[in-house]
Amino acid sequence: MRLQGVCNGGFETTVWGHINSIRWGSGKGHKSPDICGLFVCSDCHDILDGRVKSDFERDFIKLAALTGHMESLYILSKEGII
Repeated sequence: MRLQGVCNGGFETTVWGHINSIRWGSGKGHKSPDICGLFVCSDCHDILDGRVKSDFERDFIKLAALTGHMESLYILSKEGII
């Protein structure tokens, strides 16, 4: 997601985060499917999942996640994973 002032850029903390939305199958106790995810550092992941509050508007966070999603798919495609 590379949220400015948040992202720690640490490969060692990078996980596959999910962009959760009822539209994409998430709900109480359920995450969206893995196809609705992205590579995200631990600090950006906290913002994405709402564990940490920020000054970013929710729409900006969603756009950053969707941009990260597309970049993640590109990386996976380039590596021949998908």
